[in-house]
Amino acid sequence: MPKDISWRNILNWQSLAGLLVLIIIPGLGLLYSQAIRLPSALKVAPKHIQVYATKLANQASRPTVGQAIYDLAGQFKIEHGQAREYVVSFKAETGDQRDDKTVYVPVSGGVLKVFLNGISLGNSNTLPLALPGQGRFFYQGRIPPGYLHPGENRLSMILSRDETRTGIPAFYLGPASRIAPAHRAQMDWLKGLKRAWQFGILVGFIVILSGLWFKPLRTFFLSASLALAALAWLTNWQDVPASIGKGWLAAMHLLALLFVFVALFVACQLLARKPSGKGVFARTLCVLALSGSGLTLLSALFAPHLPLPASLSMMAALAVLPFFILLLPMVLWQNIWVQQSLTRDLQAELTREQAAREREQARALRLMERQRLIRDMHDGIGGQLLSLLLRIRAGRIDLPQIEQDVQASVNDLRLIVDSMDHVGDNLETALATFRERAQAQADAADITLTWTQNGLAGL
Repeated sequence: MPKDISWRNILNWQSLAGLLVLIIIPGLGLLYSQAIRLPSALKVAPKHIQVYATKLANQASRPTVGQAIYDLAGQFKIEHGQAREYVVSFKAETGDQRDDKTVYVPVSGGVLKVFLNGISLGNSNTLPLALPGQGRFFYQGRIPPGYLHPGENRLSMILSRDETRTGIPAFYLGPASRIAPAHRAQMDWLKGLKRAWQFGILVGFIVILSGLWFKPLRTFFLSASLALAALAWLTNWQDVPASIGKGWLAAMHLLALLFVFVALFVACQLLARKPSGKGVFARTLCVLALSGSGLTLLSALFAPHLPLPASLSMMAALAVLPFFILLLPMVLWQNIWVQQSLTRDLQAELTREQAAREREQARALRLMERQRLIRDMHDGIGGQLLSLLLRIRAGRIDLPQIEQDVQASVNDLRLIVDSMDHVGDNLETALATFRERAQAQADAADITLTWTQNGLAGL
């Protein structure tokens, strides 16, 4: 094993967190696909479904003589833009009229209009959230027992506009008790994912607005905001078309999807150059986001009318969420922490410089005080003693005068010592010391000392 790679480096919190995300996303995709799985016995075989072009969008019809008829697998052989009619024929016995049969189409590329024996059963509804590579609509409808005829019955579904080139991937017919749980599971998953997307978009925008204050990361957060704005538009409008198709809306959706991928790619490249973007966890979320958006983009560009499997579609939708819910706040928090750390380091450096400056000033003051003492002792006391010595040698001074000069020198020495004892004291302390010395000398000379002090507290 290379020296720069060790189990300690591999088994850290970033690696484990990235591994956890990689496990959770496929797990949720698999749970989703299992939850909406219906018994294969209820699925109508593709070869038993007739598909042909129709010009009547609001009425069931029969194919004309010589008209091309396909099974479900060949539905996309009909020119895009033409309405398609899907027909399932089944027999109903007398007892079947008491059964509660349900028609279920989990995904369709456009609005479906359903008819039984020419009688309308209703239209499809919009899915809470359109997953990548999936359609926008679904249909679940109960067949009233009174609508069933003894013998053969004709169930017709008209898809007038296949906006996402999804068509009808699968069709189920059976008891409501077996179909309803799968339908409820699909709706719950999509509603939960939509709430997660709304939460992710809200978190992303809040973090991005806060992150724009950090000048070094402004370009990164701008790129992320562009990707998030495109995703919000796609989420609100529900539709991610499987091909450019016809119409400006489909082209705008594909352009927004391409924009998401490019913006995420730029953001991930910028993040990889920053210290906060070099962790294993951050790189894992970047790869996930690019993989999810790239998978959706590839399916839209190169796999028209081939919807992704439900589990893969769910994983593609989930893969981008951690980028905005986890990575953006993590990057913002790391930069706030770095900013605070730099501020603390700068404050500590300023404190150290201030302390060094104060020490230098104290050293300079001591040197100045030492020089002052030397100068006072040399010029003051030294001069007085030298003058006294010369007069004594010359015999021109008597004993009282000698005593007076020596006392003066002693007084000057006491003043110098007092100044050394109170260096650094405040003015009040210095004045108190001076008053004591002056009072002692005044008393020795029979002089009355009157002391008046204004502006300071009494001594």
